[in-house]
Amino acid sequence: MKTPTAMNFTIGEKIRILRNIKGFSQKGLASCTGQKQECISYIESNKMKKPLNRSTLAKLAGAFDLTPEQLERFDPSKFVYNHFEENAKQDIFIQSLIFSSNDKILTLQQETIETLQKLNDMYKEQLKAKS
Repeated sequence: MKTPTAMNFTIGEKIRILRNIKGFSQKGLASCTGQKQECISYIESNKMKKPLNRSTLAKLAGAFDLTPEQLERFDPSKFVYNHFEENAKQDIFIQSLIFSSNDKILTLQQETIETLQKLNDMYKEQLKAKS
C-alpha cells in the first residue's frame, strides 16, 4: 500500500487540514485573510476552475505562518503521523499521571480505613471500660 505524499493532496485539502489543525473555522480563516467564508469553502472543496492566484495563496499561507511554497509542499500525511505519534506519547504520560493519582488515592483510602479501625477499637475499649 502506497503512503500518501504531498502531491496526493490538493491545495484545498491542505488548507482544510491546516485550518482544522490550527482550530480555525472557515469564517475565522476568511477573516484572517480578507476572504469571504464562501470563498474558503469553495477553495477547500476544490471547486476552483483555475489555480489560486499568488496573492490569495500568500494570504492563506500567512494565516498558518507559512510561505506559499511551504503551503504547496506541506505533506499532511507526515504531519498526521507525527501528530498522532506525539499524542500517543502525551497519552502515555497522562495515563501514568492517572495511575500515579489512583495509587495515591488507594493509599489514602487504606490509611483512612486503618485510622477508622483504630478509632473503632478505641471506642470499643472505652465502652468496655464504662461497663
